[in-house]
Amino acid sequence: SKEQALKALKAQWEKAGKEDRERYSQMLQFQNKTIDQDHEEKASNPQIQKQIAMDEFIKGKVGEPAVTEAEARKYYDEHKKEFTTPADQPGTFRASHILIMADDKADDAAKKAALDQINAISAELKKDPAKFEALAREKSSCPSKENGGSLGAFSDKDMVPEFQKALEGLKEGEISAPVKTQFGYHIIRRDKLQGEKVESFDRLKEPLTGYLKQQKQMQAFMDYMAQLEKDSGVKFFVAMPELK
Repeated sequence: SKEQALKALKAQWEKAGKEDRERYSQMLQFQNKTIDQDHEEKASNPQIQKQIAMDEFIKGKVGEPAVTEAEARKYYDEHKKEFTTPADQPGTFRASHILIMADDKADDAAKKAALDQINAISAELKKDPAKFEALAREKSSCPSKENGGSLGAFSDKDMVPEFQKALEGLKEGEISAPVKTQFGYHIIRRDKLQGEKVESFDRLKEPLTGYLKQQKQMQAFMDYMAQLEKDSGVKFFVAMPELK
């Protein structure tokens, strides 16, 4: 029922790790939804009700398996390559920016307002460059603001010429004066290229433990189904078709 689904969803939310809850809450902010609204919407969905009913049935038959830290660590060590981000390739760049949008078709008043705003931000950064990420989150019009303005790694072909030219004129860690492109006004910071990065076990422990619990539970359920077939004397006279 909707009520049972709502109860299960709230229980899952309470069990979720802090980082997972923060990430999901941020995503909901973009949709102008609260977590209670999200739970209500999902609990009303017949497909999600069916899935939760199946999950509860499986738990009732095979229980909820435990996963030790040692098991999670073993999986991490054996699959470390999956948690490794390769080093940036030669010829790539990393940068962060703050964008105040001002379309070329905007009227003079809108363009002046955007220019005044970017100049004010630039003046603030000259006093305190360490505020770059905070100002990007607060002021930037680009979705990259959620990452403190970071655009990640990219090639010289990925950015408009005005942006790329300004970036190449910067030293690592240096912040540009306002730069005009077709999107508006940017303040650009050239960032350090990254070497190979391995996600730490501490950051991955919670999601890995959840994944291994699911794997154990599914295997236990398959064993339960196999035992039911055996106890019931089920016989197969037609081969199962291969999945393509």
